[in-house]
Amino acid sequence: MSDTRLLPLAEARRPLYAGIDLGGTNIKSALVDDEGRMLAFHTEPTRAERGPEDTAARMGRTVHTLAAEAGIAATDIARVGLGTPGPQDLQAGLILRAGNLPGWDNFPVRDRVAAHCGREVTFANDANAAAYGEFWVGSGQEYSSLVLLTLGTGVGGGIIIGDTNVEGAHSHGSECGHIIVDTSPTARTCPFGHSGDLEAYASATALKARAREALAAGATGSLAAAAAAGADVTPILIARE
Repeated sequence: MSDTRLLPLAEARRPLYAGIDLGGTNIKSALVDDEGRMLAFHTEPTRAERGPEDTAARMGRTVHTLAAEAGIAATDIARVGLGTPGPQDLQAGLILRAGNLPGWDNFPVRDRVAAHCGREVTFANDANAAAYGEFWVGSGQEYSSLVLLTLGTGVGGGIIIGDTNVEGAHSHGSECGHIIVDTSPTARTCPFGHSGDLEAYASATALKARAREALAAGATGSLAAAAAAGADVTPILIARE
C-alpha cells in the first residue's frame, strides 16, 4: 500500500486502535486514529495449515509491526479489534467453527491474540465489523441502515438496521453466503457441501475454480479481448466475465 494514503502520526487524533481481519487466505491489519484514518497497514498470508496457535501468535506480532511502522510503542494502542469468519461465542472469545480454517473449532482466538500482543482485544464477526467500518467512515456514513457483502475466500454479510449491527445467534444473523441462488440439478456446491448457494458462485474460491474450468474448456477472456481492442474495461464487463 502506498504511503500517500497513510496519515502522518502528527495529524492523528488519539486514542489509536489496531484492527485485524483474519481471512482464509490473508491476514490484513491496520492502525487507525479515533476518526478512522489509517496510519499503518500490513498484510501477510494466513497459512492456516500451520494451525491456530501459530496464526494467533503472528496476529499478535502484527500489532507490534503496525506500532513500529507508525513510530509508536504498542502500549500507545488503546485497543485491538479482531474480526474472524465463522460462528462465534463472542462472550467467551471463541471461534466455534470456521470452514475455511481447518482445526480452528472452539479456538479461544480473542484471548490468544491478546496474550501475544499485550493489548485488550475486542472480538467480532469479520463481515459485521466490515459493515460497521463502512457505516462509521465509509460509503455508508449517510445512512442509518445498510447491507454489506464481503467477497473473499468465502462470502460473508453484515447488516446494520437503525444504527445497530444485526448480530443474531453466534454472530451469524447477517450471514448471506448460503442463500440459494441456483436450484437446478447441476448447481455448484460450496466447500460446506451446500448446493447452489451464493458462496458456490461468488466467492474468490469459486471464481477461480470457474475460471480454471472455462479455460480448460477453451474459453477466451472478454477482458483481454476488450483491452486488446482498446475498449473500456467497465464494471459491467468485469461482472459478466
